[in-house]
Amino acid sequence: QSEDLTILEIDPEELVRMTQKAEGIIYIWAPWCAPCIGTLKHHFVKEFETDGMLLLVSTNYDIPNIVKLLGGQIDTAYVLSASAFGRNETDKLKGISQLLIGNELNYVPQTYLFDNQVISLRERKK
Repeated sequence: QSEDLTILEIDPEELVRMTQKAEGIIYIWAPWCAPCIGTLKHHFVKEFETDGMLLLVSTNYDIPNIVKLLGGQIDTAYVLSASAFGRNETDKLKGISQLLIGNELNYVPQTYLFDNQVISLRERKK
């Protein structure tokens, strides 16, 4: 934890529960992913403008880089649970996309929009 950023591990049940009560954005990212870093550093407000919840979920436990990228921008960030999704990042990506939209995706970033349990994938920009 940083003094201005709390990082919590999130499991599948908790993630689904959070999408059932509100609307917002889930952004699945990795601290080693250049497009993810670019979005988080340079386009944060434009990309994540929402009146609802914003769930930024990392695929790995690179806590120093998570704090470096997100500290001061949000209060809480999440890391996908290794016990639920496995330690391998490919398995995590496939598991989270299968959970959210019923389709296995093997890339980051993944952006999902949710509105009271209706979850859809925001297509990647070309």
